[in-house]
Amino acid sequence: GVKIIMRSDTDIFIAGCMSVTGNNQDGMLLEVDSAGIVINMKHFGGSSNDYFYDFRILPDSGFMVVGITEAFNGYNEAWLLRLDKNLDTIWTKTYGQDSVGYGTYSLVISSSNAIFICGHSSFLSPNDPDAWICKTDTSGNALFNWHFGNLQRGQFLWSIIESSNHSIYAIGESDSTFTGKAYLVRLDSAYIYSGVNNNILLTNQIATFPNPAKDVVYMKTPEDLNLNELQISITNVLGKRYKVNYSLIKNDLISVELPFADG
Repeated sequence: GVKIIMRSDTDIFIAGCMSVTGNNQDGMLLEVDSAGIVINMKHFGGSSNDYFYDFRILPDSGFMVVGITEAFNGYNEAWLLRLDKNLDTIWTKTYGQDSVGYGTYSLVISSSNAIFICGHSSFLSPNDPDAWICKTDTSGNALFNWHFGNLQRGQFLWSIIESSNHSIYAIGESDSTFTGKAYLVRLDSAYIYSGVNNNILLTNQIATFPNPAKDVVYMKTPEDLNLNELQISITNVLGKRYKVNYSLIKNDLISVELPFADG
């Protein structure tokens, strides 16, 4: 088990994984009483490896669960499930594309009833995972994706929360060998990306104009910014991310060519 939540003093739920056939794992949700006696247990998955990492108990006593599955397409996909109070599946969703590995480790249900899940993907680079956040509706339909990474070392997000001012924070690690720095991502109350670790600028340090733009956008940056280390990427409204080229106009002003001027 990797996550435990108490619904009452005598009703405890544990999420994790269990061996079912051979060395293969299934995602598992277990209900026990205060003495540890099993009340109910269900496992979920297919003939490959599947894992549960986090869950929430809902107002109707059902569950929202996240994890990683190989059961549907033969490669790692992020996994979101809605279960009823008896641990039976109401719906299940997976997130991934074109054999690109995805995984999710945490979820939060926001005050606006949107679901935010976080983890990693190989969307930006097959060898170095990028940190990933996905916003879904209450039925698990993806509404927006954010990818964070520098294409040079792995980024992972392990846990996600909503603050009292409705910002979304996710914490993880910035190194595929797990020896790197802590990695913190913040989306403001409008779900606009507004910062990460000390290698990436906060958006309130950058002025961007014009808005809307057609094919070129100008960015005014701090004068002490080291442009030799600057990397810029742009995400369109569908969540697709592009690396972009930029040109220095003067010390604190750059121009950026937009890659999707025609939509």
